[in-house]
Amino acid sequence: MKPPPSPPPRLLLLLLLLLLTTVFSQPEPSPDPHPNPHHDLNNNKALDPVGDPDDFRLPTNEWKGEWELFTDNSGVSAMHAIVIPNVNKVLMYDATIWRISRIELPKGRCRVLNATTGEEDCFAHSVLMDIDTAHLTPLQVRYTGGFQGGANTVRYLKIYNTSTWREFPSALSSPRWYSTQAQLADGRIIVIGGRSTPTYEYIPPEGKSNAKPFFFDFLQQTTDPEENNLYPFVFLSPDSNVFVFANNSGMAVLLPLEVLSPEADAVVEAEVLVCGGTAHIDSYTLGLKNVFYEALRDCGRLQITKPRPSWRRELMPSARVMGDML
Repeated sequence: MKPPPSPPPRLLLLLLLLLLTTVFSQPEPSPDPHPNPHHDLNNNKALDPVGDPDDFRLPTNEWKGEWELFTDNSGVSAMHAIVIPNVNKVLMYDATIWRISRIELPKGRCRVLNATTGEEDCFAHSVLMDIDTAHLTPLQVRYTGGFQGGANTVRYLKIYNTSTWREFPSALSSPRWYSTQAQLADGRIIVIGGRSTPTYEYIPPEGKSNAKPFFFDFLQQTTDPEENNLYPFVFLSPDSNVFVFANNSGMAVLLPLEVLSPEADAVVEAEVLVCGGTAHIDSYTLGLKNVFYEALRDCGRLQITKPRPSWRRELMPSARVMGDML
């Protein structure tokens, strides 16, 4: 039997060029279509009825509960609120992009927004509230944080009689907007993701700066040209591993842990629950046109401490998007 004829040299050259193009070419990163973090949306879509009301009836109870107005002025809008139990205070802070709050800083403590026009921000955007007396202590954050000039900043706040921020504007090697941080088993703090930032790094010692971040291919694979990978879900597992979920518009929680064995080396099972959200392909762009995907009722449960875990699907009573879980 004769061997098959060899392909002509021109065909071999063409195949080699195609192979090299496949191996070495990398897609160009998509430009960010949303340079401004906030857009005006007019969502006036009517809500669908939420199932049968009888499905959600609670047992009768004589005590109906009541609301108590603790204070009529929180000073700032609490985008984030952190309870500090040792001193019975709540730290609340908001974005500085709106440049106004209900607490004006003392004269001469303003932050210059535009050196050319002289525009200033003279308002506090973070406060400590005493949970016994509702007394507010204004806190001054000198950097804008997140989206603009403070994206590489690490901030520390120690609670003393006079609470002040200590800021290190170049601590992080990558600018991070809506990233997630978590404390690891060895005490270090890891910072993961953020808009157009498929990397992670560790918070350096005070006064130090990271030279470069660590590339995280998982976030690169799950990115898109929309609002990508904002606040990825990050949970420290009892086995010291870190579980990361590429969030879009859902919610997640690490379910309560149960220590069933007194032995020190016993495996403590951990389960994560991820619920809700919506399609992410082009939801942000369509939202600017008042076109909205339906929210999801789906929940997924995963035992992250198993060697080969698999998702279990459940359904919530109603669909939810951009919710929170505790």
